[in-house]
Amino acid sequence: MNIALLGFGFVGQGVWHILQSNREQLAMKLGLHETDVKLQVVGVRDCQKARDNGLPASIPVTDDIASILADPSIELVIEAIGGEYPAYQYIQDALVSGKHVVTANKEVIAKHQQALFQLAHDHRVILACEAAVGGSIPLIRSLRVGFAANKIQSVMGILNGTTNYMLTRMLADSMPYDAALKEAQALGFAEADPTMDVSGMDVAYKVIILAGVAFHVDISIDAIPVEGIESVQLADMLHAQDMGYVVKLIGAITATDHGLAVRVCPMLLPDTHAMASVSNEVNALFLHGDCVGDAMMVGKGAGGIPTASAILSDVVAIGASTSTPVSLKPAQLVPLGDQETAMYMRLSVQDHVGVLEQVTHVLSQAGVSLKTVIQKNQGDEASIILITHPVKESVIQGLQLNELAAVLRIDAMVRVV
Repeated sequence: MNIALLGFGFVGQGVWHILQSNREQLAMKLGLHETDVKLQVVGVRDCQKARDNGLPASIPVTDDIASILADPSIELVIEAIGGEYPAYQYIQDALVSGKHVVTANKEVIAKHQQALFQLAHDHRVILACEAAVGGSIPLIRSLRVGFAANKIQSVMGILNGTTNYMLTRMLADSMPYDAALKEAQALGFAEADPTMDVSGMDVAYKVIILAGVAFHVDISIDAIPVEGIESVQLADMLHAQDMGYVVKLIGAITATDHGLAVRVCPMLLPDTHAMASVSNEVNALFLHGDCVGDAMMVGKGAGGIPTASAILSDVVAIGASTSTPVSLKPAQLVPLGDQETAMYMRLSVQDHVGVLEQVTHVLSQAGVSLKTVIQKNQGDEASIILITHPVKESVIQGLQLNELAAVLRIDAMVRVV
């Protein structure tokens, strides 16, 4: 199998490292001699930088990507460049030229999966993207093959290692958000520009891909309510811990009678939940199938070697002629306002007699029942901390608590799993 690798950053270097160290094992799984598994060429923007990063002189390197895609001897292209463009065009051109493609590019797959899978089908090649969702965890293959007999009823996951690391550190050491971000950047978990991670968009792209695999639908990124962790405050994480919860950034899809309820946002998980102990840069997916019930997969979700491991698992699967889906149907989504969830709220109020009664009266009038109520006095102010029973999002958003004279501000609102 002649392989071309596009990109030689952390992921590309990881691919090269595993190809070198585990070549015999990979070849055996492909039914080939190890000399028949060959990295034929590496395509990069800067050839000298690739050499400086450890690419040996024995491997040809070029910045002429078009020549690689036009080379009839290349059977499979690994795209490890990242970003939507020019990666999207390279993947298209490779498929059209009759080459299998393996990619870890979540943005390209999420935005263009319908067109790209159709293109792969039309040209009788395979497009594989296991590494785009769970890093080292074989989420796509598990959903497509391992749980094939099931109607998947829900999936929810911790799907971003950067934000999970930050939230873990914030709670464990009472660390402010900015300090946790700087530490994640210093360790290489977060980019210099962490917007994609902390805004929740990275998780949103992964949720779209999971929806295609688990529910056979194509969802536009604009249709998903997305909230990141920028507004998560340490005070609320500590209050949640006192009440038996932990805050996690969750991507969730639930099948309802009215369509799919999809969201990406920080949520409170009960500390007894299987995902509550998933910490640092580790990712997890928790699903419910009609046959298997609850199931969970856990593993490293980021880093060059874990991602490269998933890429090469796709290479082996392609060698074994694993097929990819062809068509996805339009998704019927439940509007955010119609989705039901319990809600954690923290209010700063005047420390007067009867204020708690005023707050609970507003909630009662709106049909919101309470599971937990805590009041903490802080000088002239007090904090009222509430957890509601499940209620429609539109009801919560329609509450007029801030119109009460005694309510100074609404400090936090976080959904509860």
